Amino acid sequence: MFGNEPKDSEVLEFVNEKMMELMSLTKVGTNAKRSKITRVNPKKLARQASKEIAQRGLNNHAQEAIKLNLESRKLQRKVHDRQQILEENERKYQLRVQKAKKKHRGK
Repeated sequence: MFGNEPKDSEVLEFVNEKMMELMSLTKVGTNAKRSKITRVNPKKLARQASKEIAQRGLNNHAQEAIKLNLESRKLQRKVHDRQQILEENERKYQLRVQKAKKKHRGK
């Protein structure tokens, strides 16, 4: 009907002449229900807003990828640190055993 950018005169001509004919030809109507407008408690509205913001979370894939990478590095670091602690404890234990053997060697 219209070009890329219709002029005001074209739109006005369509509304005045052709639109009413097209509207009279339509047989299907819409069932529009009026929504009940109720006043919402401001505190409840604030709670809902904060809840939606908390549920929304990250807004793009790049941030999600960065977060997953950070979590995986954190887990690797935790495993590595735990391994170092166990090795250090084993080294200290062996040192104590050697000292005890050294003390009892001459008896």
